[in-house]
Amino acid sequence: MGQRLLEAVFGEDAVRRMAEKAREDLALRCRRLLDEEQQKFLDRLPDSVEGTEAVLTAQSSALVRLAGSA
Repeated sequence: MGQRLLEAVFGEDAVRRMAEKAREDLALRCRRLLDEEQQKFLDRLPDSVEGTEAVLTAQSSALVRLAGSA
C-alpha cells in the first residue's frame, strides 16, 4: 500500500530512484560505522611488535577451532 501511494504521488521512476539513493546512503553509513568500530580495535593493537602477526594468526586459528566446537 505504501509503495503504491508513493508511486501515485511521485511516479514509479522517482520512487525507484529514491529507493536506490536510500540504499546507497544506508550502505555508506554502515561502512562508516563499521570502519569506526574497527578503528577502536586497531587502536588497541601495538604499533609494531616482532611476532605480532604470528600471535594474531595463532589466536585467530584458536578462535576458529572454538567456534567449530561450539
